[in-house]
Amino acid sequence: MLVFVLWVHGTLNSDGPYSPEEAISGLNSERSQVFLSGSNYAIDEDTKNAHEEEEKERSRILAEKRASHQQTATQKRLDETRGQSEVKQESGKGGGNTGESSKKAGEPKKAAEPEPENEPQRTPEPRRQDPKPTKPADPSKPSETDPDDDDEEDYYKKKQKDRDVLPTIKTSLRDGVSTKGETISFWVTATDYKKQNIPVFSNGEGRFTVYLNGEELTSTGTSGKKTNFRPAVKDGKNTVKITAVDRKGNKRTITRRVNCDTKQEAKPIGTVYVSIIAPSLGLDVIESNISVKIFEEEPTADILRDAFKKAGISSTMTDSYLQGISRPGIAAGTEIPEELLEEAEERRITIYDREDWPKGWEDRLFEKDFSNRSGWIYRVNGSMPNVGIGAYIPDDGDEIELEFILFETD
Repeated sequence: MLVFVLWVHGTLNSDGPYSPEEAISGLNSERSQVFLSGSNYAIDEDTKNAHEEEEKERSRILAEKRASHQQTATQKRLDETRGQSEVKQESGKGGGNTGESSKKAGEPKKAAEPEPENEPQRTPEPRRQDPKPTKPADPSKPSETDPDDDDEEDYYKKKQKDRDVLPTIKTSLRDGVSTKGETISFWVTATDYKKQNIPVFSNGEGRFTVYLNGEELTSTGTSGKKTNFRPAVKDGKNTVKITAVDRKGNKRTITRRVNCDTKQEAKPIGTVYVSIIAPSLGLDVIESNISVKIFEEEPTADILRDAFKKAGISSTMTDSYLQGISRPGIAAGTEIPEELLEEAEERRITIYDREDWPKGWEDRLFEKDFSNRSGWIYRVNGSMPNVGIGAYIPDDGDEIELEFILFETD
């Protein structure tokens, strides 16, 4: 025990500050940077704030002392250099006579003799101003813009112009591309610095907008983070401008220039086949295998509009789903199968009586017609995609089936 105490005493009284063998990077061993926390340790808010203020003041004083010390040392070196230069100049006066410089210090100095009139006067060199020394970065001191020291809101206000916190915009539309036809198809995604999606509509998380030749576009649907567009273009040069603004107000804008030849038809990439059925109304097949050419990046909603046009059908569609279609006599002969009526009664689903069917029901098939749960579903090659009809991008040869249902069944 005595040996251990003597060893500790010798260690604590050794010369110089203690420096661990494996120093932690970024830690200033000259002052405490550790808060106690955990079981049986607590620090109230006032004490914490007072401690932080004290630490900031200590850091400021220490920085001033270091800057002052460095400035003093720099000035001292300059003075020494200037003094040596002046001694050399004095020794050069008097044609190399060294007698004057060898006089003893105790002898009185003689008054300086006036210089000859014909000797040019020496203009003293102006004192060179040494630039103010910059304070070296202290790795142990937190950065003034460190988000750990400033709250997040203030930090990102300071960093607003920093490209690292601006939104990211991606699009399938290439700058300078040339196209044929009267429309172009492309998708857009926008995310903030945390990789969170920025929507095309505002919901408190920012929004992005797409303008074509100065006019804002409406999307044809979304698929995940991708938002689809298929606007009509003018012949010649077209400008697409996409702007994303995140919830903090950070903004980024990109521009795409597209050369369009509307006098020529766009080259299709394949053909799909569209069918329309309504077995829940006893109508079975309404239209079968309407062939439609498809183009690059063209969503299903646009393909269905082309199919409806071919079949003489009017449609009402939003970005992501089909509300209804109409054509004279399209629903004529509707007879709801008895088994569906029984299932609806068991599941307490309302099937309207014939006298409550909408006016002109023979010419239309819209959601909420015939039942409070009716509407449209779609399949591609016999399976139901997990995205809305307005966002699905079909492939060559796909078979798309639209079905009107009274309610969901297993």
